[in-house]
Amino acid sequence: MPEAPRVKIRHLSDDDDFRNIKTGDEAFLPLKNFINNRAKSYENAHLTRTYVLYEPDATKRQPIGYITLMSTVLDTAQVPLVDDIPPEELDGHLPEVDVDYPYTTYPAIRVARLLVDVRHRGNRYGEKLIAHAFMIAVNLIAPQIGCRFFVVDAKPKSVAFYERCGFKRFRQVRKTERVDGAVVMFLDLNDVLNSTHRSDGGKGGWGGFLPT
Repeated sequence: MPEAPRVKIRHLSDDDDFRNIKTGDEAFLPLKNFINNRAKSYENAHLTRTYVLYEPDATKRQPIGYITLMSTVLDTAQVPLVDDIPPEELDGHLPEVDVDYPYTTYPAIRVARLLVDVRHRGNRYGEKLIAHAFMIAVNLIAPQIGCRFFVVDAKPKSVAFYERCGFKRFRQVRKTERVDGAVVMFLDLNDVLNSTHRSDGGKGGWGGFLPT
């Protein structure tokens, strides 16, 4: 099997060209439309931040993937999908924060968009982009401002990918939140923080991507 090209991640640049990126599935065409038509204007309006995956040896500025992040909140009444616990035994809340927290939402980071060119899939590049988001949270956001969760509105065909990255589904979502079939998923940032201090030398899981 040929070795995967060397890649790096950096902030979106004005001269990045995504017109030739291949989605491989029409369900992902909105992700291509976003990066070509809205990502840069959203950057300028300070609504989102986009990070691109690129090959440093490439002659053209044509990144092969990207991830877009934004701030959001997560309703404390959301019910996680826990396969081994009957619905009637769930307390109806996200993981306890171990403090008296009277508010109705938790601060969170939203993975607003993520796309890897279909010609480069199978190299764990999507996981590298997620890991980059985790590192931003661990190194830049969590030390400066309160933030407890990641959240993503996953397309149905992407649910398995996010589950491999540690995200969990909610058992139910308010009807007003989703009308496009997206699956709302979350990840507890504490799990990411703990993974950066693993005692196994970073073997398996996120140890191969996250700093210790």
